[in-house]
Amino acid sequence: MFERGEIQSIALTPEGTRKYQPDWKTGFHRIATGAGVPLVLVTFDYPQKLVILSAPFPLTNDPEADILRMKDWFRPHKGKNPEDGVR
Repeated sequence: MFERGEIQSIALTPEGTRKYQPDWKTGFHRIATGAGVPLVLVTFDYPQKLVILSAPFPLTNDPEADILRMKDWFRPHKGKNPEDGVR
């Protein structure tokens, strides 16, 4: 669908749910690498009332290592419930 231009973007939560989940699923990684499309990370910094987008996030063939790097990117930003922050 990306190649045919039918869609240009898709939003997924790596937790696979809207609730806090410390272990991220890897389906979003498989989708992005399989489709050959970049990831842009998005977070909400609740205390500052900001929506923050990353530059295109480079992926490797190691989803677990990529997830650790993503969590490092998210860690400084505080959500509405900071006790549920990235661990």
